[in-house]
Amino acid sequence: MLKSHFSLWVIILLLFGHFSNAQKNESEYAYELDSTLNEWKPTGLRVGVDVSGPIYTLFEPTTNWYELAADMDFHKFFAVVEVGRGNYNSNVDTSSYSSRGAYYRVGVDANFIARDPNLNVFFFGLRYAGASFNEKLSGDLPSSGWGSQMLNLEQNKSSANWVEMNIGMRVRVWKSIFAGYNARLKMLKHNEFSEGKFQSYYIPGYGRAERTVNWGFDYYIYYRFSWKKKPIPWRKN
Repeated sequence: MLKSHFSLWVIILLLFGHFSNAQKNESEYAYELDSTLNEWKPTGLRVGVDVSGPIYTLFEPTTNWYELAADMDFHKFFAVVEVGRGNYNSNVDTSSYSSRGAYYRVGVDANFIARDPNLNVFFFGLRYAGASFNEKLSGDLPSSGWGSQMLNLEQNKSSANWVEMNIGMRVRVWKSIFAGYNARLKMLKHNEFSEGKFQSYYIPGYGRAERTVNWGFDYYIYYRFSWKKKPIPWRKN
């Protein structure tokens, strides 16, 4: 929670500063709408890393994840790909559980401030996501007689799919460097695990498997690779 509030305030301050700067430099980038202008042709690829995973681990050592993200502009929209790895380890009394695997998300973001000359982004997006992971469960199982029986289960073919609604920002920090966040609403569609063993507890990229709806928050640092100047059609008064 502390991480989420800190990241949100940093983004708000950065956004305010850069929007103010955008107004001062509007004439440098802006020009009239042109019917021959190809606004839909991609002009750059933004590649980023999620820094919230390592920070979250400081507060919750049982969970960690590492994620890379990329998006490509198509006028007001961005094609998005996100890939990562997630781990969960829990030890309670004499039992332990672990989940390790990879996940992906693909989707589209719609930018509500596509005319911003600094290429800042405030977006709403949709994602389709999937994960493949291995799980282990071990511990002492009480028996009807004296003592207990050691339980040691492993399933290597667990998988899950879900959909997400995202809202967030990307703000230019300096030259081609951007910072921003994604707030996620995740809705689980399917979770497949080894029949006859145990139900999945933690899904990398999603969270607790018994929840049909999960929330998420990620904070990214991006670098934008540009191969041409992005057209910014701006209606002058």
